Amino acid sequence: MIARPAPSLVLQMQRMGDLILTFPLLARLRHAEPERPVWVVAEERFFKRLMPFAPDVVFFAPKAAPKLAGRGYRRVINLSHRPDAARLCAELDAEERFGMIQGPEHTAINGYWQLYRASLVHNNRHNRFHWSDLNLLDLVAPRDMRHMRLPRPKAAGQGRVGLFVGASEAEKRPTPQFWADLALALARKHISAVFLGGPEDKAISAQAARLARMPGLNLCGRFGLRAFAEFVQELDLLIVPDTGPMHLAAWLGTPTLNLSMGPVHAWETGPAAPGHHVLRSNLSCSGCWGCSRAEFICRRAFTPARTALLAQHLLQDPKRLASLRLPGLSLYSTDRTEQGLFDLRPAIPSRESSRDLLGRFWQAWFLERAQRPADSQGALRDLAACAPRLLPPLRRAIAHSTRHCVQALRAGTALPPSFWEARPPLLRPLTSWMQMYLQNGRYDKNAWEHVIACLEDLDRLFR
Repeated sequence: MIARPAPSLVLQMQRMGDLILTFPLLARLRHAEPERPVWVVAEERFFKRLMPFAPDVVFFAPKAAPKLAGRGYRRVINLSHRPDAARLCAELDAEERFGMIQGPEHTAINGYWQLYRASLVHNNRHNRFHWSDLNLLDLVAPRDMRHMRLPRPKAAGQGRVGLFVGASEAEKRPTPQFWADLALALARKHISAVFLGGPEDKAISAQAARLARMPGLNLCGRFGLRAFAEFVQELDLLIVPDTGPMHLAAWLGTPTLNLSMGPVHAWETGPAAPGHHVLRSNLSCSGCWGCSRAEFICRRAFTPARTALLAQHLLQDPKRLASLRLPGLSLYSTDRTEQGLFDLRPAIPSRESSRDLLGRFWQAWFLERAQRPADSQGALRDLAACAPRLLPPLRRAIAHSTRHCVQALRAGTALPPSFWEARPPLLRPLTSWMQMYLQNGRYDKNAWEHVIACLEDLDRLFR
């Protein structure tokens, strides 16, 4: 009897949206090695409802962890930041481990891209990598990334629109008044819309329906997840904040318009597949990790009238999108780069900001460090041509950081905890990663040599 290959085990014990963003990885593992089982540890309340739409994998609840310890695995991929997931990743018998691993004396992160992801905590301003891609990059070769296929949205139909009113945090969703006014604005354009949401969103949806005087259009809480998935596939457009059902709708091929507001970064958690649309604020703080203001000012530019007009164009005449004027907002279409990575392309022509250009540079630089195709020199030339004022402070910050690191190495000391955050924001993608890398390597000689070599390479690039 031929033994079955050892399974690949994925630990994804976060929210529903995080689990759905793991589906491309699960699909890739199944495609690359069809004979190898793929097992997933996830929260039961999520995976039980998502199983009909997930790739062909076997799910386990976290309580099954003791039973998982009795066998060997080809690889264990920990995509969670929970301590129990890190302990489980360390305890299991596996040929390869990725993600956070909590040993008896030291917690480490295996995988270049898993370490990069960890460096983004409160530091994701210039990040241009999507969470679903970061799940894949340690395991999928560049050539295979380019050939990955994600579900594309269907063509628009008769104008059936869903308004998903909920999100996990209040700052990530519009107000009930916004949803009511949007439903009325759509009705004036002869577009029918219904209010949707989960059981926890019933109060928001009921208030919106009452304000709009449209109680009959309130379908919030009437569907289980399977029925919701079937219903949403009949829609021509889902207008939705950053939430798990948005990722499910995109995975199922429903066109989505993501209202990206609050402490969410569309580059990280927008609809992952090509062909969807993202509307976000033009404020420089857009995409923050956590809002520090008394009011969520990023929501001000989102108005029902503008959103209704945009929805009308998406449904009836997408070619006219480029002529729209949306003050204070930017509209993007989701796409994929030549490398197969997530991309946000302006749907309304606009000049790239210095923040956009800096983000593109850091994306290319980190790709090249991982021996993946990119052009950091070209990205730097674009930055120098459009935002030359950024180059002198960048050079100074690189030189200062190099001196600081050399002094610490000679003194045999670790970098202070505030090291990465004390650098200018335009250099923090590097300094946060450096600090994580050194901590991960316990400040040994190899870790120091690698970090200083990276600084020297960067210094040469900026000369």
